[in-house]
Amino acid sequence: MQTITIEHTLVTITFRDDGIIHLDYKDGEMTLEKSKEIFALTRKFSPWEIAPIYITGGDNFHDHKDSKAFNGSDEVLKHCYAIAFLTDNVAKRVLANLFITLVKEKIPVRFFSHEGEAIQWLQSFLNKPT
Repeated sequence: MQTITIEHTLVTITFRDDGIIHLDYKDGEMTLEKSKEIFALTRKFSPWEIAPIYITGGDNFHDHKDSKAFNGSDEVLKHCYAIAFLTDNVAKRVLANLFITLVKEKIPVRFFSHEGEAIQWLQSFLNKPT
């Protein structure tokens, strides 16, 4: 498979050739409507029904409460094997921790300081039975 990249005002979505979906968030404000747009785009272009998710970026990013709830919903998470956050600072880790409280016990979620470790961990979820 060839890598496919989709641009949205708040995120660059990359469907990597190794089977991982990379969401690289830009600075901005995530509303419920924008979260639903991004989810719809991801579902429309994803070659996989379920995939590991790699999340980066978002240094100046604000996610509304209803947006977080949607992204942590069963509707969204049923398409995720696992989620890895690349967190290079404490502020991003705190924000990601808020998301994790919504998804704990539904799917594996981890923080990483190095991309290689995050990708290796996510690749361990590829080709798992659904």
